[in-house]
Amino acid sequence: MKPFVQQPVPDLPLLDRGLRLPNPSGAEAALVNLLAAVKRAQDITVADIVAIEDRYRVEPGDLPPALRSLFARLLTHYVADGEVSDAEVEALVHLKEQFRFTNREARELHDDAAAQRYRAAVDRYLTDRVLTDAERESLERLRDQLLLSDERARLAATEGTLEAIRKAERELAADLTLSPTDAAALEQLANNLGVDWPPEGPDRTRIERLRLHWELDRLPLSNARPEVKLPAGEIAHLTVTGVQQRDLPPPPVEHPEVGTAAAEIADLLRWLFSSLKERLLPDDRSTDGSVVIDSGNLTVTNRNVVFTGRTTIEVLPITKIRELRREADRLVLKVRGKPWPLVFAGNEDLAAAFVLIRRLIREDMAANAQ
Repeated sequence: MKPFVQQPVPDLPLLDRGLRLPNPSGAEAALVNLLAAVKRAQDITVADIVAIEDRYRVEPGDLPPALRSLFARLLTHYVADGEVSDAEVEALVHLKEQFRFTNREARELHDDAAAQRYRAAVDRYLTDRVLTDAERESLERLRDQLLLSDERARLAATEGTLEAIRKAERELAADLTLSPTDAAALEQLANNLGVDWPPEGPDRTRIERLRLHWELDRLPLSNARPEVKLPAGEIAHLTVTGVQQRDLPPPPVEHPEVGTAAAEIADLLRWLFSSLKERLLPDDRSTDGSVVIDSGNLTVTNRNVVFTGRTTIEVLPITKIRELRREADRLVLKVRGKPWPLVFAGNEDLAAAFVLIRRLIREDMAANAQ
């Protein structure tokens, strides 16, 4: 019976067989082979299931996960063509009884498989970000043919719609900004698809941040209260909190085949490297191979990027920044005259600092080109 095919049944090691230990993997493979061997689901009985439990010494309570997985595979096969026929319904009802599922368990498994098929149709229709009347009618027919509950259909449609809007948002905000025109376009798309956008929660917070980034990138800059004393004529525009990091060098590679003198030098280097790591605030070491140097405020002014830490102050002139890069929650700046990149880590506010610094660099380059 499709979609099942015969497979080898794994056996236990000799000692486990001698101790007559359970073989759940063997039982699951035997269930697959049972389904593959019959022409109709109605040929399977409870006695077949009990025989497999006895042969592979598994308790009745150990098989349900495997039975649910096989039932779900059959459901996925049945709904692949967008319809569950009467014969398929009869087969499912029969297996539900033989697998000793409750009505609720069977219904949940069916709705999971049908909702996946329905969601795939929603995603396909929304590739152009428009849901036509004909496509809405097609989805209604598909829901009925899949015997999908109204609640699960609405949930799948809502999830697909929101994902389509989020995809549009990611494309419009590829540069970390969202203009009023693009925000209006997203809202119009949401209205056409029948959902409120942005909803309460993370989506709304993200949209508000993207709008703020656009203002930082395009509108006249406002003044912020500096967290550090600035020279005359220097104006603070943004201050965020964060930590300064430094990437640690990779550990020395061991070469056991080298000669005695070289091996002693390698051992010395390894000891020095271990000692260095222990001295550089080992408790603040992150999983990405970097270490925290200091924590404090990162202030972006009209002239500089100023980091004011507990023990250090770094002043990075905008005109000397050779490279600006954003890596997840880190901001990386390469500055002329600095032997290594300056790395700052923090929260989402660093994205705003990135947008603002990018703007200041762009404006400086434009001024120099004139």
